[in-house]
Order: sequence, then structure tokens, then C-alpha cells
Amino acid sequence: AGTAYMVDQFNRNLTELRERKVLLEKQEPGSYALRDVTKKLSMLEEGKPRGFYVTEDWDLLHIFFSSSPGVGDLLIGLILVFALAPLFSGEENYRMDALILSSRYGRLKIVAAKLLAGFIVTFSWVTLFYGICTLLACLPFGFVGWNAPLNSYFYFDETPYALTQLQGFALKYAVTLLAACGLLLLTALISALCRSSLSSLGLAAFVVILPLFSLPGMLGKIISFLPSGVMVCRSLIVKYVSYNIFGIPI
Repeated sequence: AGTAYMVDQFNRNLTELRERKVLLEKQEPGSYALRDVTKKLSMLEEGKPRGFYVTEDWDLLHIFFSSSPGVGDLLIGLILVFALAPLFSGEENYRMDALILSSRYGRLKIVAAKLLAGFIVTFSWVTLFYGICTLLACLPFGFVGWNAPLNSYFYFDETPYALTQLQGFALKYAVTLLAACGLLLLTALISALCRSSLSSLGLAAFVVILPLFSLPGMLGKIISFLPSGVMVCRSLIVKYVSYNIFGIPI
């Protein structure tokens, strides 16, 4: 019943867009509104039609990583900051800060080496976690439904992108990996500013958890752009969004 409703709603949206396009062609030819409607309509028409697909395995992955809050991405963020919080703040605990700061070239080389190690840990952890979760969710079902359209799942029923379940999940992994790298840099900054590993861990963990709270106004929008906010976000592909760049919908 749910799938039938989604199919009916999708067809209604297409009909409304076609009617609006015809109306704009008569009333506002060459306008930005017409170009925007035309782009949205063409993207929706290029996608695979909604239907009945067996995608229980991919549904589990989307719930784990793309629900609100994204439990999977939250675990990734918390474990990352637990591992990376002492990246620089630990130097003072072991009385290595004076030695590093007194070295002419040591500071730059040590910072670069620590950041490189942080990137390796970040890439390895995110990839390993996503890989294990994919195997646990999909192996019992034989990876069935990987080529089903992404819009067949109710989380993404309004997406205009012609992506399969596998492509949508791969895009989510790529966004998470980029956000995790941003979280690494932010955690490294916090670690460099804090004297204690415990205080840097607490502050970094707070940054990870902060986007889970819905705050009003500009403050909420700023928080949503934190690396941890981007990591748990699915709005990049959940629906059609365009921006007017010199009269061209982007």
C-alpha cells in the first residue's frame, strides 16, 4: 500500500510540473522559473519509475546511517574523536611540547606526520565501519536490490536523482568520509588549543553531538555546517533543491 501511494504521488507531481511548465511557457517564456521547472521535470523523468522492489538489506543500511539521528555516523564521529583527541594535547602530558617547539624544523614535520596519521586512521575507520555494516546487512539477503532505484525507499521518495540503492549508499559513504576528514581537522585544532587530552576529548565529543539538537535561527544553520552535522545529513539528495546562479538553476 505504501509503495502504491508513493507511485501515485510521484505521478501526480509529474502531472503538476508538466502543467506548470506549459503555463510558464505561455506567461513567462525565458524566465528562471521556467528553466528551473524544466530542469526538475527532466531529472524526475530520467529516473527509474517507482515500483515494488525487494530492498530490505539496503533499507536497514539507510535506517542505520540516514535516519535522524544517524546512529552509524554518530558512532563514527564519537570513536574518531576518542582516537584523535590526544593528537596534540597529549604532548604536554608527556612533556614533549617544549622539545617540539624548540626544534627548528621538527614542529612542521611532526604536525604533518600527525595529520597524515590522522587521515589514515580516519579513512581506514570509516571504510572499515561502512564495509562491515554493508556485509552484515546485505550478506543474509544476497545483496538483493542493489540496482533498485533509490526513490523506491520512502526516505528518498522525493529525490530527483536517478541513482540506484548502491549508488546512493556509495554517495553517502563519500560524504561521510569527507565530513570525517573535516572532523579530523577540527579535532586536531581543539587538541592543539587544549592542554589536557581529557578536555579536548570532551569538547570534541560535544561538537559531534551538538548537531543532534535542533536549534532555531542562524545558530542552528551554522551548527548544521559543522563536519559532524554534514556527516549525519541526508538532505543533499533527499529532494530537489536549486540555486539561481546568473539565471541558471544549479
